[in-house]
Amino acid sequence: MKLWQTADVVRQPVGDELLLLEQGNGRLHHLNATAAWIYANCDGRTSESLADALTTRFEVEPDAALGDVLRVTGQLVELGLVQHGDPQT
Repeated sequence: MKLWQTADVVRQPVGDELLLLEQGNGRLHHLNATAAWIYANCDGRTSESLADALTTRFEVEPDAALGDVLRVTGQLVELGLVQHGDPQT
């Protein structure tokens, strides 16, 4: 299933990490380099395609990359920062 960033989030890079501020409720999230990369690439890609790209970007094994992608995107979905399906307009 395709993954998309949700709207109403202010993004501020800090080195290779990322701060996300939810405009609606003021919650602030700090993503490490791997999570920031995964979040930045939730642009309609599937978990599998993100994992494939992650193996090259961070030189990790495919199984580890898929596990990281599933864990991070699961947390981002729970937080409402990423959604499955079509992007919000």
